[in-house]
Amino acid sequence: MKNNKFKLLGTIFLVASGFLYTTERSISYLSEAIVLKGYATHGTNIDYNPIPIDVNSNYFIWLFLILGSISLIYGIVKDGK
Repeated sequence: MKNNKFKLLGTIFLVASGFLYTTERSISYLSEAIVLKGYATHGTNIDYNPIPIDVNSNYFIWLFLILGSISLIYGIVKDGK
């Protein structure tokens, strides 16, 4: 049985990166909906400009994505030898 430590670590980092991005977007949509619901309830009409969430707004996503990719590639190359 081969040691799959780097493959497992890479997979965990890649999944964590996707989980962080998904959670950040979900919380952004939820908070936007709560704010707009408050404006609709009180009958106010304002121009609301939400802050767009993209991949560049959270550097942990990039860090985990890069670490995961490097670990996964290293684990695959190491098993090939």
